[in-house]
Amino acid sequence: MKKLLRPIAVVALIPLLAMFLAVPALADGIWPSSTYLTMTASATEVTAGETVDLTITEVNDGAVESPWSDLSPVWVEVEVNGAPYMTLDQTSGSFVGTDIDADGIMVPGEIWEWDISVVINVNTTIVAIGHGIDEGGWDKTPPKDPDEIAEVSITVTNGGESSTYLTMDASATQVHVGDDFTLTIHEVNDGDFDLTPAWVVLSVGGTLTTLDDTSPGFASSIDLDAILEPTETWEWTVTLQTDVDVLITATGHGMPPSGPDVTPPEDPDEYAEVRITVVNGGGEGFTPGFWKNHLDYWPATGYAPGDNYDTVFGVYNTIDPNLTLEEAINTGGGKEKALLRHATAALLNAAHPDVDYEYLEAEIISMVQDAYSSGDFNGIKDLFEVQNELGGDI
Repeated sequence: MKKLLRPIAVVALIPLLAMFLAVPALADGIWPSSTYLTMTASATEVTAGETVDLTITEVNDGAVESPWSDLSPVWVEVEVNGAPYMTLDQTSGSFVGTDIDADGIMVPGEIWEWDISVVINVNTTIVAIGHGIDEGGWDKTPPKDPDEIAEVSITVTNGGESSTYLTMDASATQVHVGDDFTLTIHEVNDGDFDLTPAWVVLSVGGTLTTLDDTSPGFASSIDLDAILEPTETWEWTVTLQTDVDVLITATGHGMPPSGPDVTPPEDPDEYAEVRITVVNGGGEGFTPGFWKNHLDYWPATGYAPGDNYDTVFGVYNTIDPNLTLEEAINTGGGKEKALLRHATAALLNAAHPDVDYEYLEAEIISMVQDAYSSGDFNGIKDLFEVQNELGGDI
């Protein structure tokens, strides 16, 4: 059987060999169909959001005398950053080349051309890959035809800068166990480009929460389109409780059209922190006389003897608009004058880390403001005086 098959195999090859020899180019070892593809861009450096115009040209430079040089169908695949973008052929609206007899066949000498546009927001690589089927059913495309691929790279230059800053404020930095406090966080785009996505990572004693435009307590100064636009401010309000002292940090993030995440350390303004101190509440307090005679204890409170009384308490006293805290605590007399010295002593008691005072700083300031708005100087003074007479170990 093996001897019988060999002659048959030789006979079967004769027609194929004759066809091969009938094409001069094939006989010479040269494939008669040949194409090449080019692509040019109107710009290779743009700012984000600009449009780049591309001209893609497919040329049939095959042997004219060979029917094997006719190609049909012919098409070009375009990829943008590795993803399919569009497929082009002679029916595409962007086709501006010449299909000589409008038959969809690309004969030798024909040049097919397409003009397309791509909006560039990030650094972009555009690849065009040509295809053409010859009479033998072979696709003229890489890797068999390396001339059928072209590539351009578009670089986004900022033409500005990506910039943001973040702030975080707490309604109180001293709280009792079980008390609510509210954080107000602002993320402001003071740069030149849209940021999307944008978000804030909130750390409460190491426990992380991500805040974005879908989070409860979110508000925007412009719109709710999930894009943090230039001049836009995003705001979050977060209500918390803690039973231990805690450090709270907020770290902002925002992705520009090109370039890295706008976040620390590259953007140090994208960080804020507050420390919340839990105060047990009560049992200690020192008199105005103690505080006026112990100025060396003031630095630990964060207040200075020369601080303006009205500025600290947010009021307008009737004694002297330039009154300092030291002057207030040395003021003699009753009614408003008594409030001046006991309110100052109360504030110093509350602010000192080694004094376990009944009231918090924010509460004391609010009580003083109530006294001025109501005129009940003695009532508020009496509350402070009781606590200021307790003494303690400092």
